[in-house]
Amino acid sequence: MSDHHWRNGLATGLTIGIIGILAVGVVVGQVPDGMPSDAAGGDKSGINSPADHRWWLIPRVLYMEDTAAQWVMMIATIVAAYLLLRTLWATQEMAKEAKRIGEAQTRAYVDVIKVVLYLDQTVPDIIITVKNSGVGPAKWFELSVETDVQETLNDGSLAEIVSKSPEKMPARWPGLGGGEEVTCRGGFGGDSAAQITLVSQFPNVIEHALICRGVLRYRTFFNETFESEFIFVLRPIPKPSYEPVVSINEPNVAGLARRVENRIEIPAIFSKSRAKVRTYERVDRND
Repeated sequence: MSDHHWRNGLATGLTIGIIGILAVGVVVGQVPDGMPSDAAGGDKSGINSPADHRWWLIPRVLYMEDTAAQWVMMIATIVAAYLLLRTLWATQEMAKEAKRIGEAQTRAYVDVIKVVLYLDQTVPDIIITVKNSGVGPAKWFELSVETDVQETLNDGSLAEIVSKSPEKMPARWPGLGGGEEVTCRGGFGGDSAAQITLVSQFPNVIEHALICRGVLRYRTFFNETFESEFIFVLRPIPKPSYEPVVSINEPNVAGLARRVENRIEIPAIFSKSRAKVRTYERVDRND
């Protein structure tokens, strides 16, 4: 139930049920004014004349005594019982709704929030940031990642796939607390890494785009399994860029100062695609 309809049903059921029971008690316990005491006690043995029988017919019809009163009592009891059952049903629905709300508020919500590319490596590397934006922990999560290098046409659309990484088995990580985020290596394989290195050296010749797509699956504390798809795009694939070089004087083995230069690469950040994907879709299975 929603919009507090269950509260209205609960209050109405209790009110009408109590009124029905009280009304039954009043009707059953009522003795009409002017009725002989022996008639009220149920002793009708002294009534022999037809006039006496006619006299008894009038109060039976007008005051709904005997059989009519019993029917009224039975109907009122059934109505009251129905209303009380409706109240019980509303209470059960209230408990279910409270449970659903509690689970939704404390459930883990895990998603890929960031993807970056490092090019100044022997093999280019993708780093994926996964975050649990929910309150409750996730028992585990796993990533299945695929990368494509695609040529970009003049109108900005993507052409055929130039290179594609081979499919890999999903990698699983244990545990992710509420509000926690971790970084995972996406990795490459086959010709994809070589293709990325090649097109990054000549970005102005033919513009290429690097597509990182995959599926994130995780298990909540309530033993629910959810899946979300993700697609991130890097266009064009840039040349490696670095932070300003920092020189540090460090002593060498002989105790003499030596000059050390630290060069830190600035990763290329992917943009999240606007493509329609599945998110937080429940896919329970025996994992």
